[in-house]
Amino acid sequence: MYKEIRGLEGKYSVDENGNVVSHINDIKLKPYLTGDGYPCVCLAGKNRLVHRLVAEAFLPDFLEKPQVNHIDGNKQNNQLSNLEMVTVSENTLHAYKTGLNPKGENRGSAKLSNDDAIAIKRLLLKGEKGISIARKFGVVRKTIYDIKSGKTWKHI
Repeated sequence: MYKEIRGLEGKYSVDENGNVVSHINDIKLKPYLTGDGYPCVCLAGKNRLVHRLVAEAFLPDFLEKPQVNHIDGNKQNNQLSNLEMVTVSENTLHAYKTGLNPKGENRGSAKLSNDDAIAIKRLLLKGEKGISIARKFGVVRKTIYDIKSGKTWKHI
């Protein structure tokens, strides 16, 4: 069952599986992936996330909670049965519980390993200066202070 997309009535519709159709050309639109891995379509010159379109069309509480959560953690599964409206904190908690928010060396941007972080904490406990530790590990001094203060690598 297709529902018209709010604000674009008569031009575009979306179904419960995340299929978006254009009534202008009578075609099913092929989504592209954003840099974050979310399927997206261009509607009337504006990029729109498919999961958001499904939620706005089919979920009754889409105005009450600001974010759409993929229950199974798969950003490309935009079926209505896999989507729920959540608060920011609910979405963050879900990401941590399901391992979608990696920590430490599992983060793609990590420059240090878990073992490095442990070694840095030991050196700090021994009283070694942050600048000296930063040079040893090839990172900036702020990285060492973030580890020391618990801003980063707090799970170690």
